[in-house]
Amino acid sequence: MTQRHAPTWTGIAAAGLLVAWALGATGQPPPQALYQRARPAVVFLEAAQSGTGFLVHPDGCILTAAHVVGTESQTGIRVRLDDGRALDARVLAFDNKNDVAVLKVVAANLPWLPLGDSDEVQVQAAVLTVGYPGRLPTDAPTVTAGRV
Repeated sequence: MTQRHAPTWTGIAAAGLLVAWALGATGQPPPQALYQRARPAVVFLEAAQSGTGFLVHPDGCILTAAHVVGTESQTGIRVRLDDGRALDARVLAFDNKNDVAVLKVVAANLPWLPLGDSDEVQVQAAVLTVGYPGRLPTDAPTVTAGRV
């Protein structure tokens, strides 16, 4: 009997948002549906480096990699949303050791993705990464499929 699992938005990966779903589970949305669900909340960042982040709360919290941000006191951080809005961001939390940073933007009607439980991700689980590879934003984030 196949156990059913909902798609889980597990965190950031090198290429962006990591989405995991159970292999062989019935009733799972196709990758295109997961991408369409994730895309509005994936953001392009310009700080010390260019990179990807994603909105994890409707109040404007963005999860990203610390190496993209640069330093805990980084200023001049710009965020481009999928709907074309460009916003200034500030650093709320910064963990260089684990390469994680939380940023904050102020705006209304922000799309967001709730975080899942990364402890539930299994080796060989199917995953998608959604993000902006490279230094310049494309018209839309790209998606790549793989396995944990």
